Amino acid sequence: MITDFYVDWSEIGRGSFGSVYRAFEKRTHHQVAIKVIDKSNNATLERTRKVLPVCLKLDHPFVVHYFEYFEDEAKIYIVMEYVPSGTLLSFINASRRLNELQIKVYALQILEILDYLHTDMKMVHRDLKTENFLIDKYGNLRLTDFGFSKLFENDKKVTQTLCGSPLYAAPEIIMNSEYNSSADIWSAGVIIYGMAYGELPFDSKSISQSFQQVVLKEPRYNDTSVNPQLNDLIRQMLIKSPQNRITLKNIRSHPFMIQYKIPRLQMINTNELYQIVLFQMVKLKFIEADVVKAVTNQKVCHESAVYKILSNDRLHLELNKIKDMPHVPLTSILPKTTKLALAPSVKAGTTSLRASRAATIATRSSPAVLKGLLLSGNMSPIRHLRNPTEPSGGILSNNVCAQNSVQGTLHDSFQNAFNDSFQNVTPNTSGKMPQLRRRTRGATLSIKMTNQDGKSLILPSVSPK
Repeated sequence: MITDFYVDWSEIGRGSFGSVYRAFEKRTHHQVAIKVIDKSNNATLERTRKVLPVCLKLDHPFVVHYFEYFEDEAKIYIVMEYVPSGTLLSFINASRRLNELQIKVYALQILEILDYLHTDMKMVHRDLKTENFLIDKYGNLRLTDFGFSKLFENDKKVTQTLCGSPLYAAPEIIMNSEYNSSADIWSAGVIIYGMAYGELPFDSKSISQSFQQVVLKEPRYNDTSVNPQLNDLIRQMLIKSPQNRITLKNIRSHPFMIQYKIPRLQMINTNELYQIVLFQMVKLKFIEADVVKAVTNQKVCHESAVYKILSNDRLHLELNKIKDMPHVPLTSILPKTTKLALAPSVKAGTTSLRASRAATIATRSSPAVLKGLLLSGNMSPIRHLRNPTEPSGGILSNNVCAQNSVQGTLHDSFQNAFNDSFQNVTPNTSGKMPQLRRRTRGATLSIKMTNQDGKSLILPSVSPK
């Protein structure tokens, strides 16, 4: 039974599918989130059974990890990574809008996520939105909720299913046409627009009007404070025709994305981390041979789950400790068997990013190349941010079909609470981002960054309170 392995359950959210609990792994005492799916909901049950096997294979630093699952006659229990901080939506609402380097770093992280899903996993997410991007304690994005994701063999034609959130859905989805991974690029364009303008490009009081706007209306690009190159990138991502829409490859080479140098490359020694985590598990009375067998065969069991929990925690700890290293050429190519992490290095007084090499660190055994972009750079000098929104530990979301989309606005009192904490952030006078109904506990943001002169700066990075 699941209660033999996870203890001290406390409910942190509830939705139409069931409930989400925070619990602790019995031996390691690490926090996890457990999503409980009620089998009486046939639609949710069918979707869960299709997506869960794929979710358990996901292995990327900007994707929430799924560890294992249990099942009884009435429910399915999915054990996931617990991310207690807020969402990208709440961060945008609090900031009114993000500065240019924040947008670039998050855009690069979204790009890396899509490249991983589309290329490595052959998956289209189909429900990208600001609510589904969590911000971890290091300030980096973490994509969650794959309830509408779908695998594909041929990316030319995927499906015609109408699903996801209408404010972020591509025109071809709304028109019930065949679509492919380009639909995710559209949704990413909507998200980037929201980061730049503090509002969504298509927003109406009714679902039908929102549909009409997405299909027929062009967004407004009339804010002169937004970089013209950023506007051009968003325009190309929000082209109505998927055949003419910009591709991931072309996004990488777009002037807005390449005006800064590529972030520094940092390698992580997989074997070293494996040995450290294995040693930890043996100390916790796990049988070494069972752990090795489970990890090697990628078996879904508690041994492999604990290995993932510990290695994931160790990975992000090591990534946060990485220091500036000597520069390497931008053309440096590392073996695909070596995972990479990318972290920006900022020159004092500028927003340029440069490349440099770091010593080895490692993720767990996965054949995919890790290309993570760690949050850093010349961001707004925010001392700290108290974020009163946290949608169920980042597990619950408003994943709904078009007719069930939830909208809302940020309360004035919530906005006023942030006024003293934010500096050098251009206020948004034209509107607000839609806000989730679910509210959560507070969190603080702070991150240490070292510039080229060795001076420390404090930048925004979510961490649980």
